[in-house]
Amino acid sequence: MDRVLVCTFPEDLAGPQRFLSGLLDSAEFKRRFSATLWHVPDRYRRLRGKLRLFRDVRAQLRQSGAQVVYLNLDLSLAFWLCIGFRLAGARRIVSRALNSSYSSPANPLARWVYRTGMGWLAHQKLAISPEAARAMYAGGPGPVVLIPCLIDFQSLHRDAAGGPVRSRPAGERFVFGCVGRLMAQKNQALAIRALAPLRRQGLEVELRLVGEGPDRAALQALAQAEGVAEAVVFAGTDDNIGAVYRGQLDALLVPSLYEGQGRIVAEAQSFGLPMALSAQVPAMAVLDGTGVIAGLPLEVEAWSAALRQLMRMPRGAARPMQELDRHRLSLAHGVALFCDALSGRTPAADGATGQATGKTQ
Repeated sequence: MDRVLVCTFPEDLAGPQRFLSGLLDSAEFKRRFSATLWHVPDRYRRLRGKLRLFRDVRAQLRQSGAQVVYLNLDLSLAFWLCIGFRLAGARRIVSRALNSSYSSPANPLARWVYRTGMGWLAHQKLAISPEAARAMYAGGPGPVVLIPCLIDFQSLHRDAAGGPVRSRPAGERFVFGCVGRLMAQKNQALAIRALAPLRRQGLEVELRLVGEGPDRAALQALAQAEGVAEAVVFAGTDDNIGAVYRGQLDALLVPSLYEGQGRIVAEAQSFGLPMALSAQVPAMAVLDGTGVIAGLPLEVEAWSAALRQLMRMPRGAARPMQELDRHRLSLAHGVALFCDALSGRTPAADGATGQATGKTQ
């Protein structure tokens, strides 16, 4: 049984943690690996922090006794940890590209250096989508293996099963929802601006923002400025996200500026929620095209029109679990493929996995 040192974000970033908790708790992973979890602190992004990084990396590798290091991080942190673990003598480094764009480093030349470094330093390169692969890697030996952000549909639906099912009586507010960290990437500001024309027309609508983050105060100020403060609910985080999809929302909005995959799309769709997606959400994020308005430009008029269209779309039934377990995005279907990648056995392409088709240069 190989020991794996799992390096991931601070604990307050829910998306990466939901994937990891499902992976680490799976019977297949436990059968093949023993894992040590390291929440990598943000201080390593600063110059002074990088001096400490190399010492801490060596200590983590020694204390965990890991044969495999798995980096579930953004470009900036992954690059420096790759260097640190290489210098510390790590036998195998597996990196996973999680997003289709990175704000750090901001300089294009520096970003190219980081991407080239990742292409050559990681022993195994994974990505959740072709867009994410191009954002993380440039060149280097070996393929980039595509394995999407796998979803534990069984746990998601089991946790939600005891709660109410949303059933909107005539005349009650239509509730749109954005689920995710309150930050520029998720672009909740566009959803607020798109809601305002509907409210001015007297439509009974509400926007529920599920999540926390650095943009909360700015979004509250924007809702006030747009005259929709009483129709925008800041719901905070919710550990039972399935119950949110099942019992609180009538439609999901994903106006993101960029996404590596957008796992909330398939999560919400599995409960039958109709949704609107920006053009920056990869097509692979959806279970299928049912109830989806996709490819929207980042323009207020287009999103206001989409909100009106969603209000006329019926909510679908929750998908049968047997169907979900067979889907390419299901943890039940893909966990063995992911474990193979950690072990160094390149998974065979099956619609969920394969080599990145676009160039990573």
